[in-house]
Amino acid sequence: MDIELNDGVSFDIFKAVSIQCPVIFTTSYDDYLLNAFDSNGIDYILKPISSEKIKQAFEKYEKMKTHFQMPLLENFGISNPSKDRIVAKKGIEYYSIPINQISHFYSENKLTFLINTENQRYIVDYTLSDLEKILNHKEFFRINRQCITHVNAVRKFKSIDKGKIQLTLHPDSKNNFIISQENASSFKHWLGK
Repeated sequence: MDIELNDGVSFDIFKAVSIQCPVIFTTSYDDYLLNAFDSNGIDYILKPISSEKIKQAFEKYEKMKTHFQMPLLENFGISNPSKDRIVAKKGIEYYSIPINQISHFYSENKLTFLINTENQRYIVDYTLSDLEKILNHKEFFRINRQCITHVNAVRKFKSIDKGKIQLTLHPDSKNNFIISQENASSFKHWLGK
């Protein structure tokens, strides 16, 4: 991302839109260095830009991606980031729930719950952020801060005010889940629309 644009500096974009991806900044000046690292910056290339500098920046990105992914998975004792089943608790008993029998996960009062396809509720020892890292992203999508759903649980959805999406899950058809405008496009892409 070039910092100096015709209508101002690119940092204004970060004030208007939530950007989660790493950014490589380019500029003619070193005045913006601290702003760049406050805005997901992973590298800062001064002009004139050479292909070697671009190559080094992308190599840095690949090293960082590998560094932050693998140790995190190992910290949770996970060697394969895609699980086939989740261990969940109901009362004092533990159950091994196959992934294809999960409707969705949601958090409430600092607990994480699993709802299976039969609308039975269990407690899991993962946070939603933990689950996001270990579940197959083709099958599961984090629709908001409180919920991750399985693709087969999506019963119907519709657009509502300001580009948000209202989602109804099966078997939990009594609750409507809201997907933000920022995540609406990703959700439709994930669902194959």
